[in-house]
Amino acid sequence: MPMVMVSEQALTFILTVLTGCLLGLVYDLIRIIRRIIRHNNIAMNMEDFLFFILCGFVVFLILFNDNYGEIRFFSLIGATLGTIIYFFSLSSMIVELGTRLILKLLMFLNLIINVILYPIKLVLNVLLFPFKILYRFMRTHTNKKLTKTKKWFKIKGRGVKRSIKVIFKKV
Repeated sequence: MPMVMVSEQALTFILTVLTGCLLGLVYDLIRIIRRIIRHNNIAMNMEDFLFFILCGFVVFLILFNDNYGEIRFFSLIGATLGTIIYFFSLSSMIVELGTRLILKLLMFLNLIINVILYPIKLVLNVLLFPFKILYRFMRTHTNKKLTKTKKWFKIKGRGVKRSIKVIFKKV
């Protein structure tokens, strides 16, 4: 086991605190996505599970590289402390600003898409106008005939059912 100096341990502690802050930021990105796209409980649990696997992997890499694979208590405290500092200082502001920014961006993209598609909608409305008139004509004139036909089928259908019952009773 190599001898580790105090300055190297202090650097590792600072690195784990920054890692905790970074993991808090990653979780805030997940929270922003959850605000924009609603999730059910199963999806949220899966996201949290994958996030905690990511956290474990990142902390393991830092401990493996800086502590020579040894799990030291101050490294775990540093990651936890970094996450707590981040959540109590910047988290709510980042989630709120990130959500607003993404929603504004989506509104802007929606506006651009509508501006691009407006001429296409106009051309389609002009081309489909005769078919709309034909559809309205067919709907108003054939509706009465269809109801008469439905009534006829109901009357005939009852007779067919009775005939089938009589045939099966005889067999």
